Amino acid sequence: MMRVAHTALAVGLAAVLAVAGQPPKAPAKAEPEAAPTPAQPKVWIVAQDKAPLMYGNEQIGELQEGTRVKLLQAREPWVQIRADFGDNWIQGWIRTAMLVPDSLEGVGVQIGRATLEYTFQRRTLPNHQFLVVPVRFIPTDKGPSRLYFRFADQADADLYLRYGREHKVLPYGYLRARPRSTRRYFEADEKKQLLLLTPGQPRVETYIFAVPIRAAGFELVLKSRVRPVRLGR
Repeated sequence: MMRVAHTALAVGLAAVLAVAGQPPKAPAKAEPEAAPTPAQPKVWIVAQDKAPLMYGNEQIGELQEGTRVKLLQAREPWVQIRADFGDNWIQGWIRTAMLVPDSLEGVGVQIGRATLEYTFQRRTLPNHQFLVVPVRFIPTDKGPSRLYFRFADQADADLYLRYGREHKVLPYGYLRARPRSTRRYFEADEKKQLLLLTPGQPRVETYIFAVPIRAAGFELVLKSRVRPVRLGR
């Protein structure tokens, strides 16, 4: 039986675990038209907190933002997913709009010249300096309209810095756009990022890492992409 408190699911799932592998009666009140399951990607990320998980016409629980799920089949505007939590799992239906593909397929990535700074936004760290890395995302018609990165902990981070012998550093922060403004401010508390992409309109994001003063040989990892980080002015 699933121990809900240990997972990203809300209460109300235990009663359906025994039949979770069966097709639902309907993802909504009216049965949607069947659509072929997309070949790629297989893994998606929940991009909305407390996203309702459905079984037939009943809500059986909620998924937290950032939860990785496997896509089983699509019946727009719904998709059937499976979420694994160690030895436990749950299966149900969720609206397509609440998911983001866990992939950079169809999106170009370019790393700009990075800089090392002893202070950033009036902040200093003993024996460390700040590595400022600009990243240019180039959307295409074949790529996703949204990207989701999470970097709250070492195990699940899909955006991080590598150096030396597999040292792994999560972002100390990033520059975040203000609503209805071209100005950006330093975000150090939010450890996730949802990017909205438009084909033909490259988007530049800047990530800040705190690294030891003598660290060298940096690489930036963005999901499946690995890019060398070169220093310059």
